[in-house]
Amino acid sequence: MKLVSKLSSDGFVTASTALASFDAPPPLVFVLGRRLNKHYTGFITYRTGNYSIGPWGAATAGSSTSTESMFSPSAPTVPLLRPDLSACGLGLVRRSSRSQTSVEVSAGMIMSSVSFSYFRVLAGGLRVRAGVALSTLAGVSGSVAADRKFSAVDRVGMGVEFGNLGGVTFRVRFIVQPRKKQRAAERLAKAKEDNAEILAQRRKEALEAQELMKEPVQRKKEAEELKNGLIIVEALYGQLPPSEFQR
Repeated sequence: MKLVSKLSSDGFVTASTALASFDAPPPLVFVLGRRLNKHYTGFITYRTGNYSIGPWGAATAGSSTSTESMFSPSAPTVPLLRPDLSACGLGLVRRSSRSQTSVEVSAGMIMSSVSFSYFRVLAGGLRVRAGVALSTLAGVSGSVAADRKFSAVDRVGMGVEFGNLGGVTFRVRFIVQPRKKQRAAERLAKAKEDNAEILAQRRKEALEAQELMKEPVQRKKEAEELKNGLIIVEALYGQLPPSEFQR
C-alpha cells in the first residue's frame, strides 16, 4: 500500500508499506522528495524497521536481542522499535520517457547500505525492474521482477529475490487498481459514446466559426502591421505540459 501527497508543484511526500507476514506489523517507509529539473528528483527516506504494537510482533522483535542489547542491556522483551533495522537515506532518481534509474545511500544505527535500481516499460504493457544492494550487515542482495497487464487496469507479475542471508525467494504479485478508478473510466467512455453526435456537431460548428473569423483576423493583422502594433503569432489553449521554468 502506498499513499502520496503533493506538497507543491515540485515537492511530494509518500508513505508505503508491504505486509509480508501476519506475525508482526508491516515496516513503514516515508519519503520526502523534490523535483530538481526535468529529469532528476532528489529524495530522503526513513525506514522504521521491524516494530511491535503490544503483543503483535513481540516474538519477531524479541528474536533479535543480540543487537538490541548493545544499546540497552535491560531492554524490555516487547520493544516498540528495533534500532538495528531503522535507517535514513539520501537518494537521486533519473527519469526518462520509458525508464527510471535510482541510487540511494542509507545509514542506520547498525546497518548502512548502498542500493541501485532500474525500471523500464517495454512493448505490450510489460514492465521490468531490477535492483542490487550492498550493506554492511546483509552483504549483497538483489531482485529481478516483471509484470504485465491482464486487464485494462490490473497486472500480474513474478519476481525473484536473492541475498547472502535470505537465500533465494520467488514472489508472485497481483496489482489490482481500485474499482472506483475503473468505474470512473468506464463512465467517461460511456459518456463520450452517448454524446458522440453532439461532440461531432460542436466540432463542426467550431471549425465553421474559425473559417468565418479568418477574413476579419487577416484585416486586423494587416492594420496592426501598418502601424507597428501588436500581432499575436501563436496562442495555446487547454492544459499545457509541465515546464521546468517557474511561471
